[in-house]
Amino acid sequence: MRAAKTMVVFRKELRDAFRDRSTVFSVLVLPLVVYPLMFVGMGLLFGMQRQGEERRVTRLAVDGGPRDPRLLDRLRAEPKIAVVDLPEPRRLLEQGAVQAVLEFREPAGGRLRLTVHYDEASRGSDVARGRIRAALDAHQHRLVAERVQARGLDTMLLAPLAAEYRNAASPQKMGGFVMGMIIPYMIMMLVMVGALHTAMDTTAGEKERRTIETLLASNIGRRAIVAGKLLTAVTMGLITALIGLCSLGLTVLSGVSIFSGGARHAGLALAVSPAGMLLSFLTVLPSAVLLASLLLALGCYARSVKEGNSYAQYFMMAVVMLAMVTVTPMEPPPALFLVPVLNTALCQKELLMGIVNWGHIGPAVLTTGLLAALAFVFAVAFFQREEVLFRS
Repeated sequence: MRAAKTMVVFRKELRDAFRDRSTVFSVLVLPLVVYPLMFVGMGLLFGMQRQGEERRVTRLAVDGGPRDPRLLDRLRAEPKIAVVDLPEPRRLLEQGAVQAVLEFREPAGGRLRLTVHYDEASRGSDVARGRIRAALDAHQHRLVAERVQARGLDTMLLAPLAAEYRNAASPQKMGGFVMGMIIPYMIMMLVMVGALHTAMDTTAGEKERRTIETLLASNIGRRAIVAGKLLTAVTMGLITALIGLCSLGLTVLSGVSIFSGGARHAGLALAVSPAGMLLSFLTVLPSAVLLASLLLALGCYARSVKEGNSYAQYFMMAVVMLAMVTVTPMEPPPALFLVPVLNTALCQKELLMGIVNWGHIGPAVLTTGLLAALAFVFAVAFFQREEVLFRS
């Protein structure tokens, strides 16, 4: 009987949610339009930046002395380096007129001493440092080879090892590794966005519309009412996450997203098995219930939707900061799989890479499930106290 009453509330709230234009925009339009535009725009921007860096010629100023003519000739032979001799090169580097300064210092012990000045806060100067370092390494290798040959020795002495490094990870695993940096973060953020609007509208929103009194006067218990509203918030959060992931997938397939360019992402593939998708859903569900329950409690406490959203902003910041840990290429210790939200995001990242670690999934689901149950009890307790529900 209680389950039937819960479903009555659930159907009513779900119907009202899809009648609300702002809810439809947050759940459907925002993930389908805004996020693809964001990732496509970032992909185009980064692509233009890479092309600009490849075309741009580094201006290298020379300072100090005595100078090595052979080294300068070697640098002038580089097509992407223009060696210039200008007064006050350090000041020009600060102004951005040159990207680096090569300072010749007094030789010590028969060795040529150099200092490369660059501005690490400038992307162009940082690129210049890499080009100059490669040219200096090549010149130094050539000098050593010439000296070894002059002594009648074999140049093989310079490289006694012929090491080759090959990536043993499959394209599917590499695709999961790359996408695992952003998809878990997006899942948690989208679940939060979808549940936030619905939770606030079904609690604080009903207070403003003066419709919550009618619902409380019905023969449906408070626990069943909260359960129905919770199901609605969880459903909207999961729908938002699903639509957002589908739009992200279409964006990646377009070939112009942030994930499409560069040699690092070449030859990547992403293949998640049906079992992996089921495990992914099972790990997300407890977190969705936890977030929705806490948002319902905030909505019950708030006097208005505006006040509830102001509270939820700080809550969302905490969720985003926890989920963003997956962006870093770290090996998480087992203790992190006990932290709510973060443990779900870390499990999503492993599942995308094809890793099913029950030692991580089990504690994550169990811990988050217990916290979700406590959060639901907390939300019901708020809903049963009229001095909290109707505080002035």
